[in-house]
Amino acid sequence: MEFIDAFGPAIAKVKLPRKLLKELNVACEEGGENYGKNLMGTIEHPTAIPLPLLSKYHKFFADLAEEYHDRAYPEEPHALRISSGWFLRMRRADEFNPAHCHEDCNLSSVGYLKLPDNFDEICAENKYRGRLQFILGATMEYANPTITITPKVGDYYIFPWWLIHTVYPVREPLVGERRSFSISFKRKGMRPS
Repeated sequence: MEFIDAFGPAIAKVKLPRKLLKELNVACEEGGENYGKNLMGTIEHPTAIPLPLLSKYHKFFADLAEEYHDRAYPEEPHALRISSGWFLRMRRADEFNPAHCHEDCNLSSVGYLKLPDNFDEICAENKYRGRLQFILGATMEYANPTITITPKVGDYYIFPWWLIHTVYPVREPLVGERRSFSISFKRKGMRPS
């Protein structure tokens, strides 16, 4: 696990195994329960990750979340569990996810399953389009309150629930889709702090 400490809170980055990516992609393509009522974005048809798949990989993801937690609070007992999980499939140029945080959890995460065939060209034209940006605080002299991440298939990030983040829209037609998933974690018996 690599930690990105560019500003404020640490952001953990992990490379996911191919077998897991394949299973998540298959589940995403099969569709599922509409998760749109829980999200802020303009993304058409977000779906919940099926519970059997979350259960199958609960230990894998919870262990990653606990490793993140242990780095921040090595002496504090914890028992992190998955509280929710969903897929986002950005297929149109006008889809985006506005600045938000994930409430009712302690840790959030995002992983990348698929990118449009023309994603490199989109990124080359503009440093924000289609990218994930974390935002902490306000603009200050000699301080950068943001970190912008270019998605790569298999990359998975873990961060505190309160860290504001956004996904910028692209203007160009997408050749394929920008497919991601998010999982939220709660500490057993504790409210988010």
